[in-house]
Amino acid sequence: MFTSDDLIVSKLLSLARDLERLRMPDYILSLRPEATVSRWYLTPSEVFTLRGDVSGHSRLQDGPIETSQLFFVDQKLGLARTLSRWYRLGAPLDLGLNRTRQ
Repeated sequence: MFTSDDLIVSKLLSLARDLERLRMPDYILSLRPEATVSRWYLTPSEVFTLRGDVSGHSRLQDGPIETSQLFFVDQKLGLARTLSRWYRLGAPLDLGLNRTRQ
């Protein structure tokens, strides 16, 4: 029987293995996250998380989400790794900061 401590240890070990694999060039190319977060943005507080609209998540309905703690994000590659899983990054939230003023 798993305790909550066992679950956290399991997630941390999985995260550590994934972060170690980032050193292998082909690893990132092989990733195919099932869930996509669109209209995302970082939420700095005690830890960084992602907020946005999720789709394709195995346990959650499509809609607004705040992820678990964020450990890796690469906007160019369109990937993020939280404590729990990899996410594919869709378009970030458009805050209108890059628009030219008229």
